[in-house]
Amino acid sequence: MLTHVRRLSWKEEFLLLTQVLVQLGISPETAADACKVEHNLSEEPFEKIKAHTAGGNCPLKPI
Repeated sequence: MLTHVRRLSWKEEFLLLTQVLVQLGISPETAADACKVEHNLSEEPFEKIKAHTAGGNCPLKPI
């Protein structure tokens, strides 16, 4: 039984993390390791990263 539904799909989570890592200067090849991170983070970090990158207070481009 599924008791927790994430707001982002796995693809959205992967793309979000990959784009953040690339924008931080990590090579796209290495940033592809985002899938390893994506599998181990709860919903809250993804929501915070997404809000931070879209909120205008972050030097990273909105995703």
